[in-house]
Amino acid sequence: MLRPFVLAAVLAVSACTEYDFVPDSDEVLAGDGRVGSLTGRVCGPDGEHWVVAADVVIDHGNGQRSTGVTDSDGYFTLDNVPVGDWEVVVRKGSFEVSIPVTILEGQVTEIPEGQCIEQGNVQIAVVEGSWDAVEHILGTMSLEYDTIDYFGSTAFLRDPARLSEYDIIFFNCGMDDSWEYSYGAEVAGNLRDFVEAGGSIYASDWAYYIVEAGWPSMNTFQGDDSWLGDARVGETGYITADVLDPVMAQRLGSDTASLNFDLPAWVVMKQTHQGDVLIQGTATYYDYSNPYSYDYQTSTVPLVSRLIQGDGAVVYTSFHNEAQTTLDMTLLLQEIVLSL
Repeated sequence: MLRPFVLAAVLAVSACTEYDFVPDSDEVLAGDGRVGSLTGRVCGPDGEHWVVAADVVIDHGNGQRSTGVTDSDGYFTLDNVPVGDWEVVVRKGSFEVSIPVTILEGQVTEIPEGQCIEQGNVQIAVVEGSWDAVEHILGTMSLEYDTIDYFGSTAFLRDPARLSEYDIIFFNCGMDDSWEYSYGAEVAGNLRDFVEAGGSIYASDWAYYIVEAGWPSMNTFQGDDSWLGDARVGETGYITADVLDPVMAQRLGSDTASLNFDLPAWVVMKQTHQGDVLIQGTATYYDYSNPYSYDYQTSTVPLVSRLIQGDGAVVYTSFHNEAQTTLDMTLLLQEIVLSL
């Protein structure tokens, strides 16, 4: 019989091995020591674009797995994978695909071309807006969604059960904002509960009060945050923006992006306090701080911010999908969609 202190040590080591040990992909993992390699290339749901920075995982059980990440062209390689039949799961945000593979000793197994992450059971809702149509981006990505009518958006926001039917909700610029005047606190609570339960939210431009209501400490906007619409001060023009997020830069193949703001009065952020600034740029905007003189100001401001809360996320962009969309903007929006 083991002495008590020996038994405790054995149990501690066993628990660590079973639950805490997550080996790197280049380690020999399990079985009898025979290993091979796995390589492949993964596309997006539309089957036409390669997926950047998707997680690639083979779970071998007992807390052991092989892990990797797709590169800017969608390729991945896992070395030192134990021989046998496995399921490799490629996951990007809420989207994934599971592919059966057989690893042979000393050989490189290559998954067939045309393996794409899928929407699967991911439920998406789009709230209509007057000045944006993110659903066009979703359509180019072969993603299905439900449309929440402009005039039905307040009832939708007030119904936690309906919100919970979805994994991702998109709020278009120019959506109905009448909810803020009578149901602001109620809607803010519902939105927070939705994200805390694992849901993700994307809001663009004038829909900024969705973010401001639910997460008032996330961003500071130009003007008075307590006044709906006070941040609509952006001037039209092109901005060559700095792409700070490395995954977005990979997707673009550049750390700068050309953004077109061809409509006036777009919402300008001042600073991001919680979460990350993904893209920033030098914006020109009206300064209403002096009520007797409407002066232009120019400063570097966040253009895309993101807050991660558990398994959920909140993303806000000052730009959106409309006639003004550049190729860079399209690629960035596609990347944002897949990251949710």
